[in-house]
Amino acid sequence: MARSNRLTSALLLFVVPALLPAQAAAPATFLDVGGFVGVQFRNDDGAQVNGTRLAVNLTLARPVERPFAFGGGEVTLGYAQMKVRGPISPVQENSLELAVIADAVVARAGIWRLDAGVGPVLSSSLGCTTDGAGTQPAGSVTCPHSYADHGNTMVGYRVRANSGWRNGRATFLLGVDLTGHTIASGPNVASAVSVGLRYQLRTLGR
Repeated sequence: MARSNRLTSALLLFVVPALLPAQAAAPATFLDVGGFVGVQFRNDDGAQVNGTRLAVNLTLARPVERPFAFGGGEVTLGYAQMKVRGPISPVQENSLELAVIADAVVARAGIWRLDAGVGPVLSSSLGCTTDGAGTQPAGSVTCPHSYADHGNTMVGYRVRANSGWRNGRATFLLGVDLTGHTIASGPNVASAVSVGLRYQLRTLGR
């Protein structure tokens, strides 16, 4: 009887683990560094104005398979400039932006994937300048809008969609976004189109 019990216990040690579903290995997370350049637009006193955005970013990207799963996050430090109408000549509103974006994977096929993200943006004004067009000399000028005065800080938001193609360690990105309540967007919502490139620094876990 004791021998039969020992045999049953031995069988259970091998059979039960075999019947349990195998635990899949966690997907690798990529640590990427990159940058992008974009063109942005907003309404300013009834007229459309435009500007540029340059940024560098550090990204954690997860190669998940399920739609709408958490796809990673990104910290971005950028410079934004909007060209608005001044009393004599066009004026550039200059600012720095720090954004933290969380992404979800919307779709994926092969090396391509579409991410949608949202997060806060902290912007700080560097003041206003002019390039010397017309009769106004180049240099610092009074900002047409008080929110863009040097030293002012605003906390806003950004909603974006990024289409990315990853080939080896590099990822090419084409993105669109909406940003509100920042120096660059003012009291309105600014839209932007951007292109970027990320490069994989290392793989974190698996």
